[in-house]
Amino acid sequence: LFTHFARPDSPGVAVGLLHRGRVLHKSCYGMADIAHGVPLAADSVIRIGSQTKQFTVLLALMLEAEGTLSMDDEVHRYLSWLPAFEAPVTLRHLATNTGGLRDFLEALGYSGVSIAGPSTREFARQVIAHQVDLNFRPGDALIYCNTGFFLLADVVELVSGRGFDELLQERICIPLGMSDTRLMTRDSDILPRLAVHHTRGADGRWSRASWGIPLGGEGGMVSTLDDMLRWQANFHDPKIGSQKLFARMATPPAYSNGATSPYAMGLVSGAY
Repeated sequence: LFTHFARPDSPGVAVGLLHRGRVLHKSCYGMADIAHGVPLAADSVIRIGSQTKQFTVLLALMLEAEGTLSMDDEVHRYLSWLPAFEAPVTLRHLATNTGGLRDFLEALGYSGVSIAGPSTREFARQVIAHQVDLNFRPGDALIYCNTGFFLLADVVELVSGRGFDELLQERICIPLGMSDTRLMTRDSDILPRLAVHHTRGADGRWSRASWGIPLGGEGGMVSTLDDMLRWQANFHDPKIGSQKLFARMATPPAYSNGATSPYAMGLVSGAY
């Protein structure tokens, strides 16, 4: 499966496989930095992209368990700068990609702003605030949407009075010993053992890649294979959260027509 990556001229992949909390396979293939000949390792710090979404959901559910918010609350209750949508969009809709919102990263592209160009979170909010219409009535369907998790992270910060990374460290990373996991908003940040972000051009050559917009609860975290194995093991034997809470995260919602979504709350469960 990973022979294609296991070479000195290819960006790498870190792979971990667990069964009932026990590590069955752990290995790294390819490079963390092609230019400097640094191979990928289990402690290489890598962007985990949309894996961030499950952490955002867990923080929201933890706050819900404490009575700070409800996943059935309308998002407009917390973020008054949002337009009045044609139908109520709840925090649950945000966490399950069923709110019908347009993806702000795509909207940036449509407006002529490259996601690789310098930008700000506030500008992203302005783009989101201009979306008056929805793709569909909330709860009717699924569309993968970074906007929902951008907003959910904003709500988490607002009701907790803490920054996303501060809350992440306090509630998840420190208790689980995930010392290399954090929010890294910009690719220009320098971290020990940080893997280079590579992209392949039309000519087949590799170059360095970067996001221009600061990333948050929709996709801004970095972690390591070792840390993510600790995170995955926690689903089987919770040191933070609970089996009941993780079962909620893994249970896909039903659409208004009764069909079941393939996407749960920050998690996708399936068979391979």
